Amino acid sequence: MRKLADIQQYLKAVLQLHFGEKQQAYFQWQLANSVVVPIVPTAEVIPHLARRLGRLSPQIKLCYANAVKVCKLDPEIQYVLGYVDLYSIPIDHAWNSYRGKHFDVTQELLDSHDEHTAIISLPAAEGIQLFNTHINGVTPLMFEAWRERAQS
Repeated sequence: MRKLADIQQYLKAVLQLHFGEKQQAYFQWQLANSVVVPIVPTAEVIPHLARRLGRLSPQIKLCYANAVKVCKLDPEIQYVLGYVDLYSIPIDHAWNSYRGKHFDVTQELLDSHDEHTAIISLPAAEGIQLFNTHINGVTPLMFEAWRERAQS
């Protein structure tokens, strides 16, 4: 589980920086909830939606918007937030899961199915609602809002 160790090492390093109490709690929460998930080709996970999926036109560098578009196909699809390892650099990322299987339409544009490190999965409606409240997509502040909601 090298990828999980790398992401956890990154989060531990971030925790060494001088942040305020709220930011420390945020990164500690991410560290405690991080889990590596395998990414399965989308066509294997949601074959019943293949025709509708083809009309989505996902784009590179728009993972948050791409994941929201996929959520709109079926209310059972989850919006997942976490990290993807890009050349050993942890990058904030969004993808989807359906009935426990994770898939990533954005990463498929690069013809890749690498493992990701998930932090939180949200029901489709919540992911769409929170995404729509931020014009530029998901921000760490949204992670914080979900963390607070999960604790209440």
